[in-house]
Amino acid sequence: MGNCFKSQRKTVQVVKPDGKILEYRALIKVSEVLAEFKGYELSDELVVLRYLNPNVELVAGHLYYLIHVPTPSLKEMLQSGAVLLDELVSKQKLDGLSCGSKTWMPSLNSISELD
Repeated sequence: MGNCFKSQRKTVQVVKPDGKILEYRALIKVSEVLAEFKGYELSDELVVLRYLNPNVELVAGHLYYLIHVPTPSLKEMLQSGAVLLDELVSKQKLDGLSCGSKTWMPSLNSISELD
């Protein structure tokens, strides 16, 4: 029994959504665990109030929960007011070409051609 307790203190336990428990060596960062689980976050509480920062070092003997974070669909992002990247780039290009109501003019003088 003493050996079991001693080994638990040197490991970090992460509970997967299916209830399986993963064990990692102590002194592992959140980002190292999450590298194996795209679309997931880690929390130190079952009822998630916050996700752990990827740079946080997990503490041996503590229990952490792997939480699936659903990726919003394009439709949901557009409904929430998100802007498509193409629209943003086009808007920036237009803003760069105009100054208020003026249209863009070259800064160099024209060179006349010789006959």
